[in-house]
Amino acid sequence: MFKKAMAFILSAVIMAGASTAAFAESAPQTITVEQEYGASAAKTWDGKSAMKAGQSYVLKKSVTIKSKVTLPKGATLTVNKGVTLTIGAKGTLTVKGKLVVKSGATVTVSGKFVTAKGSTVSDSGTIKLAKNKANVTIGGKFVINKGGKITGTPKAISLGDYAKVTVKGTNSCKKLQTLLKGAANDVKADTAEIEKMLNTYVKKAFKGDVYGAVTEVMPEDYIKQADAEIQEQYGVTLEEFLNTYLVEMLKAYGYGEDMDELAKQADSVSVKVIKLTDCLKDLTADQKAILSGCGKITKAYIAEIGANIDGAAENIPGLLVNDGAEATVAYAGGKWYIVG
Repeated sequence: MFKKAMAFILSAVIMAGASTAAFAESAPQTITVEQEYGASAAKTWDGKSAMKAGQSYVLKKSVTIKSKVTLPKGATLTVNKGVTLTIGAKGTLTVKGKLVVKSGATVTVSGKFVTAKGSTVSDSGTIKLAKNKANVTIGGKFVINKGGKITGTPKAISLGDYAKVTVKGTNSCKKLQTLLKGAANDVKADTAEIEKMLNTYVKKAFKGDVYGAVTEVMPEDYIKQADAEIQEQYGVTLEEFLNTYLVEMLKAYGYGEDMDELAKQADSVSVKVIKLTDCLKDLTADQKAILSGCGKITKAYIAEIGANIDGAAENIPGLLVNDGAEATVAYAGGKWYIVG
């Protein structure tokens, strides 16, 4: 783990060197492919039988769920046009696989409707949440497609840590609207906090304090571990090692004599987060290990970053400017960290 930590620590003084224009010229695109299952490949589900992982099911006539039913991971249930799937007042449907609501199909919820982490709901029909009865938890990917809609005033509705709701159709459920608005506001607030962290990081690094910069963005326990290993291998502290490394790196670029001038330019460097893309469920084991002592990781983004660099700094692009820069950031224990 230590080598990977040092690779991160020494990869750059600033991980955010690209201009905003560079990102605007090549905006990232996301392509979603929805797999369709033909009736011949799917088993007809009767609303009662246990569904099996890896199997495709189709609902050809209306049914009511009156007990606990699970759509397992790897399984798909398609509700056909003209068919209504009802989750009764005493019923529970837990989706761990994929639920497809076709155009003209209806899902009516009076009981519990739970979508788990890693699941997908693709709604091109209508999802009706019974007034003061439906209890809904969204924990996976939930897409209201163009032409699809979700309506009603449920008793309760919540978004899990891994929920990702996309509305291309109609969302007239005010409680869900409020949750999504809050999530959007969270992203705005997260952007501001992440920018603040990155700017503090960059300014300290420009002023020659790489150690101080790194301690802003990495956990204390992780820093202590790296410090102990550096002292064992090289006989110097991590602080001495990092700050010496910075000076030597600058000298290699011919700016050893301009260190003071470069430090004066620190406040002229402004880091901007162009876009945040949720990646909580995609964090690697190594990235999670970095934050193992910080508490539960509740948010994580891939941050696309740009920076405005003036003065002496703009003359050393090989060191500080990285076109298409991005960083993986995560929130744990009340603090943001860079983990990749």
